[in-house]
Parts: sequence; C-alpha cells; structure tokens
Amino acid sequence: MYDLKSLKKEKTEPNQTLESMQEIVLLNEIMQLVQKPIINSKNFVRQDSEWIEVKNEKICSNVQDMLSDPIKNKIFLLIQKKPLNTQQIIDELDIPFTSGYRKICSLIEEGILVESRVLKKRYYKKIIEYTTILKSIKIEILDGKMMVFIKIKSN
Repeated sequence: MYDLKSLKKEKTEPNQTLESMQEIVLLNEIMQLVQKPIINSKNFVRQDSEWIEVKNEKICSNVQDMLSDPIKNKIFLLIQKKPLNTQQIIDELDIPFTSGYRKICSLIEEGILVESRVLKKRYYKKIIEYTTILKSIKIEILDGKMMVFIKIKSN
C-alpha cells in the first residue's frame, strides 16, 4: 500500500514549485490506481471529481505569469495538443530561438511543462518531447483573493 506521509517530504530545495507539480502528478496517478480522491496536501486540495484548487502561492503566481505572458501562453496552448520538442515548438510558433528556449526552460522549472519522452540522442544530445499535465486552468477572484483551479489530463 502507498504511504502518503512519505510522499509529503519537507521542501527545502529551490525547485519547490517543480516538486509540488510532481507531487500532484504522483498523487493523481495513485488516485487513479485506488480510485479514491486523495489529492489533499498543503499545495493542492481536490474540490470535486475534476477540479483541484492550488493553494501554493508560488504555483498560483507561476500560472498567472504563464497566462499573462503571450509567448508562454502560446507554448502552453500548443503543448496541450501534442508533445513537441524545443525546436518544434520554436518553429511552430515562429519565435526567436533564444527567447523561445528561455520561455520553455522557465515553463519546465515552473512545472507547467514536463518531459514526455526522450526521442533519440543525436550528436551526444538528447531530443526531449515536452507535454503538460494540465488539461484546464480556471482562475477566480473573490473578495480580492485570487484562486487558481486546475484539471489534470487523464491518460
């Protein structure tokens, strides 16, 4: 059986946001295995069968930043359709390589984009396809407080 207490380790490293997004992926996969709604932690709270409220302020800020940045938003919308590698994303959106690469790296660090698969190694470099675990994002502003809700893609 799964011990959820061992999954909720104290976060002390700089990649807390990425680890938090990885935590929700893991919890969602476990939930699908046992068919019980167990996504409840200090970072995420399940609201109903699909929507999950994001409680972590840093993750909420990352989502808001992604939605307000035109290039990041385009990358996110493109990646939702199908997994692509960095060069494909840049070519598809017709954006400069340097800024596109920087935006993609930022989305990876924020946990919005995740590795889908390693295609092949060419000239000692890995070609990695990226995807997103997010199916939908909903933002509500109520009494001066912003709340972020997400839906996770099901496999």
